[in-house]
Amino acid sequence: MVFAQPNTNVNLYKDKPQRYKERKLGSEKTGEKKFTILRRLTQNAYTKYNYHFNANNKLNEVIDRAKLAYKDDYTKILPFYNYTLDATATAKDDLDSVIYKCTAGILLHDLRNDWIDNLYILLGRAYLYRKDFDSAAGCFQYVNYVYAPKDDGYDIPLGSNASNTGGVFTISTKEKRSLWKKITSRPPSRNESFIWQIRSFLEQDMLGEASGLIGILRSDPYFPKRLQTDLYELIAFWYYKQNNYDSVAVYLQAALGNAQNNVERSRWEFLTAQMYQNALHTNDSMAIDMYEKAIKHTMDPLMEIYARLNIVSIASEKKENALQENLNQLIKLAKKDRYADYRDIIYYAAAMLELKRDGLDAAQNYLLKSVKYSVNNQEQKALSFVTLGNLNYARKHFIQSHSFYDSAKLENIKTLSEEDLALINKRKPALKIIAENMLIIQKEDSLQRIALMPEEERKVYVKKILKQLRKEKGMKGSGDEEGSYNTAPSTNTNTDIFSTDTKGDWYFLNSSLKSKGFNDFKTKWGKRPNVDNWRRQAEVDKSATPKSRNPLKGDSDETAFDGFSDTVDDVGKPKPGTKKRDISKDADDKEKKEKEEASDDDLTFEGLMSKLPLDEERLATSNKKIQTALFINGQTFQDNLEEYIDAINNYNELLNRFQDYSNKQKALFNLYYCYHKLGMTIQADSVLRVMKNTFPDGEFTKTLEEKGAITPKDEKEIAATKVYEGVYNLFIEGKFEEAKAAKAKADAEYGVNYWTPQLLFIEAIYYVKQREDSIATVKLKDLIKLYPKTPLAEKAATMIDVLKRRKQIEDYLTKLEIEREEEPVTRAVDLEDNTTTVVEPKKEKKKEVETKKAPEVKDKEVGTTTKVEVKKNAYTFIPTEQQYVIIVFNKVDNIFIKEAKNAFERFNKQKFYNKKIDVQQYQLDEENAILLFGIFENAGKAIDYYKVLKPQAASSIISWIPETKYKYSIISYPNFTTLKETKNIAEYINFIQEILPDQF
Repeated sequence: MVFAQPNTNVNLYKDKPQRYKERKLGSEKTGEKKFTILRRLTQNAYTKYNYHFNANNKLNEVIDRAKLAYKDDYTKILPFYNYTLDATATAKDDLDSVIYKCTAGILLHDLRNDWIDNLYILLGRAYLYRKDFDSAAGCFQYVNYVYAPKDDGYDIPLGSNASNTGGVFTISTKEKRSLWKKITSRPPSRNESFIWQIRSFLEQDMLGEASGLIGILRSDPYFPKRLQTDLYELIAFWYYKQNNYDSVAVYLQAALGNAQNNVERSRWEFLTAQMYQNALHTNDSMAIDMYEKAIKHTMDPLMEIYARLNIVSIASEKKENALQENLNQLIKLAKKDRYADYRDIIYYAAAMLELKRDGLDAAQNYLLKSVKYSVNNQEQKALSFVTLGNLNYARKHFIQSHSFYDSAKLENIKTLSEEDLALINKRKPALKIIAENMLIIQKEDSLQRIALMPEEERKVYVKKILKQLRKEKGMKGSGDEEGSYNTAPSTNTNTDIFSTDTKGDWYFLNSSLKSKGFNDFKTKWGKRPNVDNWRRQAEVDKSATPKSRNPLKGDSDETAFDGFSDTVDDVGKPKPGTKKRDISKDADDKEKKEKEEASDDDLTFEGLMSKLPLDEERLATSNKKIQTALFINGQTFQDNLEEYIDAINNYNELLNRFQDYSNKQKALFNLYYCYHKLGMTIQADSVLRVMKNTFPDGEFTKTLEEKGAITPKDEKEIAATKVYEGVYNLFIEGKFEEAKAAKAKADAEYGVNYWTPQLLFIEAIYYVKQREDSIATVKLKDLIKLYPKTPLAEKAATMIDVLKRRKQIEDYLTKLEIEREEEPVTRAVDLEDNTTTVVEPKKEKKKEVETKKAPEVKDKEVGTTTKVEVKKNAYTFIPTEQQYVIIVFNKVDNIFIKEAKNAFERFNKQKFYNKKIDVQQYQLDEENAILLFGIFENAGKAIDYYKVLKPQAASSIISWIPETKYKYSIISYPNFTTLKETKNIAEYINFIQEILPDQF
């Protein structure tokens, strides 16, 4: 039997050591002696306690160390096991020791004892954890074949008719044993070998082989109940490998009994809840139930925190106060000593909950508290700073955002994606420029405001500021009067403050002596707080850290809370009496701070007054600083961050405040560019008119007149624009997989800076049709964030609201029973009728019919007396005949045509609420589809409607479809019947354009 082992590392033919050359191994003596009860007991005891016991403990130690080294990320779907084979494989020495003990246990003992099969299983597991899958499979397969049922010593082919007992096909070993055997021996290991074979297949991603063995064991009636939970565990693992979350949840829940302790049980309960939450058919109630069980069993505070967060995300839509209840629970956790080391994570989680309900102020305060308590967890501290930076960036608090980004040590965040890292690194240098310029603007505006005060009021105000500044620096005197401070060399002589002519009074009981000592101290040292040097130094060190620069929950970038997150209570609200301070004290680097702060020599009344712009020259200099700062900020927002709304605000403030700005033409050009990038054509045209009137011969005006629009500023933008236009067209044409792949590749190269609202909108429509509402919502929110003032942003907001109530709306419509009232029959286009009807011109004398012009249209109406032209292709044009307005879409996917149809129907109901204008869709061929509007009384009425429709369609109704993708025309019913047969839309459009050359 030993020689029959496949894949064994033991070479029995190798020369033995001299002293053992004539000796046989225990396994070689198998069969030479009778296997008596005494021999059986002896062999079992030696094999079990000297080899199997030690090897099993050693293997368990390897697994336990791998589990201890493993750290779960609860923000993502957990891995199936709480250790990895990569971690176990690093313990090669220990695993080699296990293999050695197992091999020795087999070779040195009688192969008939009861622990040999267990040693083979243990040997296979050691190979598996060492990632030697072939050797592991050999061991498990060996146990399967060698310990299979025998017929008079001969093997029975597994799964064949020979193994058919009572009409049942089975591969398992029956485990019906007597009570004595259950007490004195372990069950056979052969059935366990099947379990470990499946595990080996799954670790190698051999899902087909694993599936086959799983299917056999599930239908095997003799597969033992004791291994059912092991089988359920591996079935769950098999489904997990395929991302089939519904089935994972069911089988993993059934396998919870396999967990070794409450720690592992709670982890699997958490994973089961994640499976229910992310399943295709979401089971919210089961997910919440499993999260609550995980909270009950877990010893890991992090798991409890994230379980509560996930419960909130599920229950928030169904229960109004679910978010607040879980937020309260998190705050209670933060107050407990048990969770003291996790307060940073708890407060971060609380901030995430507040962000879910747009509680931006409370979220910021919780993040500040998270930073405060992040002492040993540098990764969490950096993550909180990054989140604060993102939050303040979104709130347009750019000074604070720069401060937080600059405080974040990005190298500490392991979970930060490459895209997020690139985005932050892109923002940081730009925000530094913006923050410095904003501080300049704030400072100069403040100086100008003080300069505009009445003289007496200004003096009082400056003296007040001077006193405050000198007090902060510990300088003596107020500095606003001559002689209040002494600049001459000191001629002080040391005097004994205890010397006095009075007798019998102790110093501290003598009021005059105490007063004199206090005044002398104040004269020499200034007013100083009663604080030890080490405490004072601690405050200095503290002020150099980000803790002293934490921004305020406020309405602008100008203020911040003094101190740190001690200024807020446990629910994220400012504590009563919290002071505010000027954010300009929060300058990031020391050199900048030294420049901003006044020197000691300037802390006099005359020094401060000299800084005020009290004359024309100083006022002009101050205004020049503001102008430069506004222009640079506008350009930085425009070119570096592509935040065109903020760039527009800076340019508008510059142009409105300073009409005589020296670089006004460039500012107007940039303003036009920003409006153009946002698709705000009306505002862009307005700026262009100002440029033509103010700078008719200017360089930038000529550029716009020659090119008609601003071209991309560099080769990168040209290339990016071309790529995204290609992606856009792929989406429009219905090549979705190709479009998604191309967009992912482009995003990796260019980021989000070259997206267009049209691209985001059609991408969102695609995901809506695929019922991937979460992805669609993300795309729509990106659209609103990046292009807030575009028409598509309003559509996106409406669509988000509808998606939130999608299930409710669909259920309502499904259950709704509508009884249609009889409507008068009107002639509509038969889209399925392919017969051709040629309408001959009427022979009777035609009457000239006046067609009333639509009030919205001032162009010349199509005359109803136009000569009828009959072409050789049988198309006819009769102005008095009923006509449809048509839009012909070329290479546009049906998804977007249906959405366009819905958009036109909404437009008709709003604009022509007193008229019935039907919209019908017809697929002419593979590339062309037609929308028909009408029917209208005659050609004049149809063209009146077309002239109202066309400008609205391009600007708002279907602004997300390029104008190059569709054409307009009109068509009569007979001509449409002919067109359905010929399929030649180009021929028909040319026919109409020849008759009505100035209309389409």
